Amino acid sequence: SGKHLLHGIATLLRSGKGSTTTIFKANLNSFIGCHMHRSHSTPPIILVTCGDPAGIGPEVVVAAWTTPALHGRARLRVVGDAATMADALAVARDQAASSGTTAGGLEVVSAADPRRSGPETLLIIPPPHGVTAPIAKAAITAAGGRAAVAAVETAFELVQTGQAQALVTGPLHKEALRAAGRDEPGHTELLARAC
Repeated sequence: SGKHLLHGIATLLRSGKGSTTTIFKANLNSFIGCHMHRSHSTPPIILVTCGDPAGIGPEVVVAAWTTPALHGRARLRVVGDAATMADALAVARDQAASSGTTAGGLEVVSAADPRRSGPETLLIIPPPHGVTAPIAKAAITAAGGRAAVAAVETAFELVQTGQAQALVTGPLHKEALRAAGRDEPGHTELLARAC
């Protein structure tokens, strides 16, 4: 179950046996595998929320996005603020340049965009009621909490209306959610309330 998966992730992180990015990639890959057993004429659209824009979520999503095998099995879309994801991509480009590799670009798309995703370009669906001003990195803010909730709610609505087949969530910050006036402590409760 989701509760056991989250417990397993927390245990791995505390033990030092897995980075957040490694665990996120493994879980995304496993999630895609679960959805691929169904017969699809085209790969499913799976939405990935970027999590709290002030935290590690955007960088984790960018790092996971570069895994080519994920794109062969699903059409991925990131639901989040384009400027936040552009900042995370800039960090990835700086790291790639110092290691002699490259990092791709970013494109804002609509939920109706049917094309396949690829590791070279992040495909972003911005929430309609997302970020209205820059959000300070590494700070717990109501704006960060609102942006994270907007991404989850947008992704949920797109799945509910059949415009995507599934969603995978990036990390949220409970204090940022509270600062935004939300009483749900995390994704599970946000999604349960939306149902």
